[in-house]
Amino acid sequence: MKAISVRAFGGVEALVYENVPQPVPGAGEVLVRLEAAGVGTWDPDLIDGSFEDVKTPFPRVLGSDGAGTVVAAGSASGCDSSCGTARPQETRTF
Repeated sequence: MKAISVRAFGGVEALVYENVPQPVPGAGEVLVRLEAAGVGTWDPDLIDGSFEDVKTPFPRVLGSDGAGTVVAAGSASGCDSSCGTARPQETRTF
């Protein structure tokens, strides 16, 4: 899948559009094929390193808000008849 990621702190030049492995949903998780994604006001801080509380290792995939369709579900995700349904999504994996 395609993603915009950051492999080191920096400015706009630190952004890389690249192929990354497609995640596999774990227990209690779903995989959403995004049709729209947003970049939050905190993303520049994640890029330049000024958001000191973030301990996520590099590479970091940006974007935490989006909307799309559930395409896969892990166990205990609660996804049954709702799989395949378009829905808004918010992820906070810093």
